[in-house]
Amino acid sequence: MPFRRSLAARPAPWLLGAGALCVACGGMAQEPEATTGIAFTSYEGHIATSYVSDAFVAVQPGVAGAPASESRLTQTDLRLEAFVMAHGHVYHPKFIRLDVGGGPVWQLGRSESDVQSTRSQRGLYNLSAHATILPDKPYNGALFYEHLNPTLLLSPGEIFNQQSDKWGATFSLQAPVSPLPFTLAATRTHTSGESALRVMDDRVDQLTLNGGRSLGSLGRSQFGYHQTQQLSSSGSPQLPIQSTELRTRNFNLDTYLQWGADRQHDLFNSVALGSQEYTLAQGQSPRLTDA
Repeated sequence: MPFRRSLAARPAPWLLGAGALCVACGGMAQEPEATTGIAFTSYEGHIATSYVSDAFVAVQPGVAGAPASESRLTQTDLRLEAFVMAHGHVYHPKFIRLDVGGGPVWQLGRSESDVQSTRSQRGLYNLSAHATILPDKPYNGALFYEHLNPTLLLSPGEIFNQQSDKWGATFSLQAPVSPLPFTLAATRTHTSGESALRVMDDRVDQLTLNGGRSLGSLGRSQFGYHQTQQLSSSGSPQLPIQSTELRTRNFNLDTYLQWGADRQHDLFNSVALGSQEYTLAQGQSPRLTDA
C-alpha cells in the first residue's frame, strides 16, 4: 500500500523469504594421510532468496491556494543466490589448507519515478578462495581472493548494487624461529557499483606490520605499522566526478614494564606517530602529521 509523508523519506523494506541449505561431510577421526595432489574433505553451503522494496515520497504544500506537488521514487530488488564452500588441502593438511567456494547470483531490479521506469536483470557470481601455507609452523603464510556482489539499502529509495574484489597475502614469523615475532599483511580492495543517486569506484591498498617481544618477567613491548592508500572516483552520476587520493601512515610502540620485590611498580609508555596526505585531481593539499 502506498504511503505519504510530507517532506520526509520513509523506507519500507521487507524480507519476504530466506533459506539456507547446509551440507557438511564428517572429517576423518584419525590423523589425515598425505595425498598425491588436491583433496577436498568437507563441504558446506546455502541457498537464499530475498526481496526488498523501498519507496520515497515527498509532498510539497501548495502556495497561495495552488495544489500540493508530489514526487515519488520506488525501487524493488529480487535476489536469488546459491553458494558452496569446499574445505581441503594440498598433499597434506599441515602443508596447505584450502577453502574454496562460489556460486551464481541472479538479480532482478526495478526503478520507478515520476518521469521514467527502468528494469534491470543481472547474472552475477560470488567467489572466495583462501590458501593457508604451513598453518601449524612458526613460519606460515596465506593467500586469498574474494569476489562479492552484495546489495545495499543506503537511503530511502536507493538500492545500491555493489561489486567488491579483494586479494592479498599474509606472512608470519613466530618464536622460536624469530627473536622478534611479527605478522605482515598486504591487501588490495576494489569496490565499484552504482545506483540512481551515486557511482562508486574506489581502490584501497593496505600494508600492516605487527610484532612484539616478551621482556621476560619485566614485561612486554609491541609495535604496529599501518599504511593505507585510497584512490577514489566516486560521486553523483549527474555531476562531473573528481578523482581523489588519500595516503595515511601510522606507527605505534607500546611498552609495559613491572618490577619491584612485590611487582608494585608499573610503567606504561606509548608512542604514536601518524601522517595524512590528501590529493585532489587538480593539486595537492597540505600534509598533516600527528605525534
